[in-house]
Amino acid sequence: MQVVVYKIIPEPDKNTVTYSKNYRIFSAAEPLPGAVKIVGFGESVDLGSALPQNIIRKFRYSFDMGNWSLWYDLDPENLTNIEDLLFNEADVFFEVKYEYDDTTYDSLTTPLTVNFIKFNIKSTHISESLYTPTVYCSSERCPAVIAEREASFKPYEVGTAIGIAKELSYQTNKIFGHEVVYFKTEPDRPAGDFIFKEWTLFETVDRKCAKVVVPNNTFPDNKPQFTEFGIDFEVPFEIHMDHIYFQSIFGPGTQPRKRDYMYFPLTNRMYEIQGSYLYRGFMMEPLYWKIQLTKFHPNIDMLMKVGDRKFLDNIILTSDELFGKQAEVQKKDALDKKQYKTISNKFDETRRSLHPDLNNRILDHTFNYSPLIEYYYDMSSVKQVIANYAVTSNGTPEDQYLTQAAPYIIYAYEGSNIFGKWEARQLNTGDTSIGTGGQTSIKMNGPKDSYNPALGKYVVVEGYKTLALNPAKRSDLTLTSTGVIQFKQSEHAVVYKAFASTVNTPNMTLSALVKFNKGTQDIRILDGYDNLLGAGLRVSCSLVDIDGIHVNSIFYVQINDTAYPFSVGELEYDKWYSLIVPVSSQYGQLQLNLYSFGQDPANIKNYNSLVNVYSGSATPGNFTFVTEQNWALPSANYSIANIRLFNTMVQPEDHEFIVSQLFIRDESLLELIDNARPRLNVPFIAINS
Repeated sequence: MQVVVYKIIPEPDKNTVTYSKNYRIFSAAEPLPGAVKIVGFGESVDLGSALPQNIIRKFRYSFDMGNWSLWYDLDPENLTNIEDLLFNEADVFFEVKYEYDDTTYDSLTTPLTVNFIKFNIKSTHISESLYTPTVYCSSERCPAVIAEREASFKPYEVGTAIGIAKELSYQTNKIFGHEVVYFKTEPDRPAGDFIFKEWTLFETVDRKCAKVVVPNNTFPDNKPQFTEFGIDFEVPFEIHMDHIYFQSIFGPGTQPRKRDYMYFPLTNRMYEIQGSYLYRGFMMEPLYWKIQLTKFHPNIDMLMKVGDRKFLDNIILTSDELFGKQAEVQKKDALDKKQYKTISNKFDETRRSLHPDLNNRILDHTFNYSPLIEYYYDMSSVKQVIANYAVTSNGTPEDQYLTQAAPYIIYAYEGSNIFGKWEARQLNTGDTSIGTGGQTSIKMNGPKDSYNPALGKYVVVEGYKTLALNPAKRSDLTLTSTGVIQFKQSEHAVVYKAFASTVNTPNMTLSALVKFNKGTQDIRILDGYDNLLGAGLRVSCSLVDIDGIHVNSIFYVQINDTAYPFSVGELEYDKWYSLIVPVSSQYGQLQLNLYSFGQDPANIKNYNSLVNVYSGSATPGNFTFVTEQNWALPSANYSIANIRLFNTMVQPEDHEFIVSQLFIRDESLLELIDNARPRLNVPFIAINS
């Protein structure tokens, strides 16, 4: 095993930080093979006018550059935060972020310069003592839009007229451009055809959001053009894209290529690049690309990534895909009266069931005047009930009885109602009530295997001697004079079709908007836990009322048999909060973030900022669970909206982006999305696109 110096050397023109609140990310393009653990860290930094105590260093890693770990804090004086990381001889990619923050938005008199960063890493595959990968440097960024800071475009500080022309071209593209989703392609180098002098295969290598400028802001007419080869768009269609802007997105040395293609959300159309050239403007300096577009044709020589193919399938539909299934269903159901039922589960792609008492309420809230909340679930409308369970003891799996030796303990076998409701997570076994011994709760012990195979498994419901199941002392579990056991029973307000496991989804992030009603209570926000297997994921919180206005809160994330607490502290009633919980079995990480919304003083329905209330993390280590248990939202006295379950670790710098939008466009990142929309109480006629 060799200690290798993994040296990250940024590009000289992209290694500075010039403003407070700004940061740069340095990414290594090649992994370090056979990495075991980090044993040291060093750097070469020119402070300039920066103060060393205001420099923030962070580090993260990945095995495939698709899913990244959360950021780790780097401290050259204390590396205990990262020395315990074990990479298990894997190929590991690294990213380092340098940020400067002196609490202002002012520019630095002399920029902060990062010359190089080096990690001392044990490796089993590298024999050399020094390893220097290719490094990509991000542009200088700010974690949020800073309205107070002056614009970076300062024409009187530009030295030459050429610089002014380039700056104007760049800023025009960036500010006034139309948004597109740009798919970059590259020819498959070994697949060259030397006879026809062409590449036989192309593959997508990148997909990013970008902006393009349309000359005179004039788009082609929407009318289709009928030719002998089929239906086409009106051509020609020319767009412009600034040369520097393009390279800031796709990297230095890149350029638009023939066969690249892009999606225009404004017109809902896909175009393919037919040709492009670099236009030279003032003083023959290259300014922007002139690009000719034609209708996109998904040819068989185009190899697409799975995510790109899924994206295109969501926006490009053939007539068969549009009307085929609907026409077939309508043909079969032409005389079927079932289609006139007012409510149908047939076309709900996310939810398996909704409780009939659940209220879908309307709320018009925006974030920077973009839709934020349209509907939300009022979970308090589904009331908890006291359910009766008859005592039975016949030596069958349906038995549920009090023991004679300890009349405060119930044995419920796998065929009994109590066992079934416990397995379905409908018994409030964590509810508390006041007894002679103070505040206590029921304990569920099991499941256990019975000595009698005919009885199967059983679960033990344990009361307490001080309570003795006395109706006068306990309200959630009592034995009446007629031999009936009583439980508080909750209902699942929403049950989802989707379920997750660490095999199919090793990285996931829960995101939701929550609002708490008055009162001390325990809430299960998302329940994906299998009681019978003792495995799964559950996100919950415990609220204790303070003064009728504020509540003290502790959030819990339970992974298998371990619950990780997060002491969030004081919150307000009747106020919306954003909850974001990234969980990773691949990286053994867990984080809980809670945000509140800053009110726009000019509009009571509009929020204009996201305020961090709490951020905490835990290290559960590598864990696994596989369960087919349906994920559910149990009823409680609170409201919830915009429920999403991502199949990746959402990074902190993307939190504002996912919180501030009502509709998620990139469905490839989502396992579950629920905007709390109600079902239509009308006869089914057709599905609106």
